[in-house]
Amino acid sequence: MSSTSQLTGFIGWLLLVSIPCAFLASWAMLAAYRRAVTKRMHTGAPDTTHESGMRGVATVPRRSTPLDVPRILRTLERTRWHTAGIYALAGLVAAGLMTWTGFIAGHTTFLPLRTTLTTFVYAWPAVMTTVLVAALSTRERLQILLAYFGILAVCSLGLPLLSPTSGRTDLVVLWATSQLAPTLLVLATLHDRVRAIAPLLLMFLVVCLTGSNLALAWLAGHIELAARVASRIGVGAVTAFWLIAAIGFVSLAAPSAGLLVALRAAYRRKLLSEQTIAMDTLWLLFCVSHATYVTFDGGPLWFALALVIPFVGYRVVAATALRSVARRRLARSGPAPKLLLLRVFSLGRKSVQLWELLARTFSYAGSVRMIAGPDLATTSIEPHEFLDFVTGKLDLRFIAGSRALERAMREVDDAPDADGRYRVNDFFCRDDVWREAFERLLSDSDVVVMDVRGFQDPRGGCAYELGQLAIRADLTRAVLLIDETTHRENLVQALSSAAPDSTRRVSPQLVPFHGNDARSAQAVIAALRQALNAASTVSPASDMPSSVEVAPTHTAVGG
Repeated sequence: MSSTSQLTGFIGWLLLVSIPCAFLASWAMLAAYRRAVTKRMHTGAPDTTHESGMRGVATVPRRSTPLDVPRILRTLERTRWHTAGIYALAGLVAAGLMTWTGFIAGHTTFLPLRTTLTTFVYAWPAVMTTVLVAALSTRERLQILLAYFGILAVCSLGLPLLSPTSGRTDLVVLWATSQLAPTLLVLATLHDRVRAIAPLLLMFLVVCLTGSNLALAWLAGHIELAARVASRIGVGAVTAFWLIAAIGFVSLAAPSAGLLVALRAAYRRKLLSEQTIAMDTLWLLFCVSHATYVTFDGGPLWFALALVIPFVGYRVVAATALRSVARRRLARSGPAPKLLLLRVFSLGRKSVQLWELLARTFSYAGSVRMIAGPDLATTSIEPHEFLDFVTGKLDLRFIAGSRALERAMREVDDAPDADGRYRVNDFFCRDDVWREAFERLLSDSDVVVMDVRGFQDPRGGCAYELGQLAIRADLTRAVLLIDETTHRENLVQALSSAAPDSTRRVSPQLVPFHGNDARSAQAVIAALRQALNAASTVSPASDMPSSVEVAPTHTAVGG
């Protein structure tokens, strides 16, 4: 067997094994993570010296500089498309380099029409990044996809008129043979349910499975030695085969774990973000697939060249442009707004849709804070949180008392990533501290978005949050998301019973929200504009005294 066949066979086997395993492992580990978070939420602090039952003082910070609302509104409207444009530009560079490496390796003549159409086919990953980064609704996603495939169809039908030697199906065949397989792999890796950790697990599995393959390659050249060792230790041929594969897997487990630790450090230092990790994974899979095809024409050396050159081209252009744009934006901008996200914990997928909307819009303008819950535990999980879970350090992330809460407030990350996006700061709270945490977050937030879809109980935790929202915050800075499952009378009761005078003067914005449709997305963005305008004239919790007494709480998390 030639070295080319061995290499392409190994790459194909590696992808076909590692990606499904990463998908299934991610699903299982995220389910375990959700259960672990839920269990710890509903228990008190393990430390008997926990002080949440003590009376304390929660300092309310004052904003020294007013918000630049026009700049923030421009950011909400445009930045996601600007960012998508940068990724698309970087993708076009990568597609051009794919075409170049493929033509050089295959000794193909560079004709203008051929080069342009081939580059267009290879630019398909740029379309996927645009969908992932910018599209807010199902309609927008369909419009982007229809535009690409519409152009592909027109070019396919018109190709024989411009090149008589070409057939009408040539472009379609090229797309299917070069783009379909990696597209399916990307969809499995970046599926909404596993996107948070699947790229990390994929990296781990690729390295470890490479170790297994190297061990089995050694076995193929040392059959007699392996047989003697297996006979001496009393195992059969099948057992020996799997034992050697396991040894190879484990031998590279430590270096693979080291890569994850290095990735975590880069994430903590803001060299990477959740979005850049996802986009890099997408392009890396497409580059690997492209390099595998090029290997048949150019040999094993061209596998490395066809993989590295397009990916590095994409990475350099994307990183340089994103950082340049982010620096200019920060130089012109004032302080970033702070958004507090509240919701009913039982909403499940509905909460995920709202989180994705805020991640694609508000995260470019300011930071988001929320109390962690099982509904978004697996969606908002970050690399360092996942690694804390797998290493048994999840308990360290849970806030145990007022002192821990003060420390968590000081460590809130309000600085943007290199790509200009702000991170979500999730607070892991146990039953006996969540109210104190909520009050602190409310005091330190400019705008509040509360998802009250499914709200029914006027006595639960959400009712308490609504009451505190009416008492402690200017309701003009609040956006309440509702649908047909919201009990309106109980909602009004929760607001008015806490602060009857203020609720008669000011009513919060009630916005119907139905998930991934364009009307709901635009309604939320419009409501955020109004809330930000209100926040520009009133400091966070400006109606409150400079300090607030925090009463002891022992009620379970409502939601």
